[in-house]
Amino acid sequence: YNKFVINTNDGNIYEYAFEFFEKNNEGKRPIDFLIYGYRGGNLSFKACPKNYKGEGVNYSSSVLLTDFPPIPYIIDSYRAWLAQNKTRVAFQMASSTVPDIMGGLNSKTPRTRVWSAKGKRETGGGFREIGETLSEFADRSVGSLKSSGSSSGSLEISMGEKDFKGIQYSVNPQNARIIDDFFNCYGYATHRVKVPNRNVRPHWTYVKTIDINLESNAPSDDTNKIASIYDNGITFWRNPSEVGNYSLDNSPS
Repeated sequence: YNKFVINTNDGNIYEYAFEFFEKNNEGKRPIDFLIYGYRGGNLSFKACPKNYKGEGVNYSSSVLLTDFPPIPYIIDSYRAWLAQNKTRVAFQMASSTVPDIMGGLNSKTPRTRVWSAKGKRETGGGFREIGETLSEFADRSVGSLKSSGSSSGSLEISMGEKDFKGIQYSVNPQNARIIDDFFNCYGYATHRVKVPNRNVRPHWTYVKTIDINLESNAPSDDTNKIASIYDNGITFWRNPSEVGNYSLDNSPS
């Protein structure tokens, strides 16, 4: 009825029992967590409880904080393209220029220049390919700065609520009183194989068994009747004058 909860406001919830945190020298149970962060491809954090369930740092009982929106960034696509294709471009320009120049040097007549049907003068094939390569450079360089990544963020980020939130949960006072009165009257279940103890509390002790194995010298009908009383539950009072007085302090002595 009393627990500690870590909530990341995005669906990740982990419940912790106070009794599993170790006591310090003052007899208190401090609630401490270590938070680890990773800023690689996906930003994420992990909160790990300290001194929980017998471990100095309990990684298996950790809770994750993930799904952070990526930060948008600007890249130069022209430089990226040039870096990826510089070897191919250099080979293309060299293979186009050298044969054309060498052909002109080895020829006895000047290289012929003609006019195309569109009225544009065409030169040797090598120079035309160089022009196409330079044109591709120009096309790539225009508008080469582009935004990459995502500029959209989660609702928790925009609200400033994406974080580890530690909350203590407990019942309200009215329900706590109901629960406390119930345990005062009937005690706590032990779920053990043992001889029933009829004198645990100072004023009354409630005993209820499951399939009791009762040995008796009484007739079988009487023995079965007594066994059914134990299985249905019975309250043993120490003082006859106090029978039914549940207002007494029946805390264990």
